[in-house]
Amino acid sequence: VVAPTGSGKTLIGEVIAVTRILREGIKVLYLTPYRALSEEIAKTFRRRYQIKVGIATGDYRDQPISLLGTYDLLVVTYEKADHILRENPSWLEYVKLVIVDEIHSLGDRSRGPTLDIVLTMLKERKIQIIGLSATIKNPEDISDWLGATLIISKYRPVKLLECIYNITTSEIIIYDPKPHEV
Repeated sequence: VVAPTGSGKTLIGEVIAVTRILREGIKVLYLTPYRALSEEIAKTFRRRYQIKVGIATGDYRDQPISLLGTYDLLVVTYEKADHILRENPSWLEYVKLVIVDEIHSLGDRSRGPTLDIVLTMLKERKIQIIGLSATIKNPEDISDWLGATLIISKYRPVKLLECIYNITTSEIIIYDPKPHEV
């Protein structure tokens, strides 16, 4: 799914994940590039849905991988997903859906190779993959590689404005780069 920021890409992932968890009893992994984003996503799922949501980002608070299978939905960083897949816990066989937030990170020098390996391992397991991005440059190539249906939308429900904070006057200057758009 390729669409502008604030257009509902995450909601698409949420609806599919929660629907499949409740209807089929599957487990879902939600992959993010950063710990802060993982925390935000986990908090959103916990607030909105009555499912067991866990988080594992590779920090000191993480539970042992063998215990992470108690969750319906597990939010993890790309690096933690790599670690989980290499350890291959028994609960992994129940993971049937993976949502990859910021899938354009495949092109990132530091995180791209890890995400590439993770996606390759997921494809080998025949797990459904939903990729989300606002800025991916080659969505056709990625969707072909994943064997996925590409959905592209340019609709932006929230107008994008540029702002500058002037420290000396404590003033916010707002610039509208496309004033003709509502």
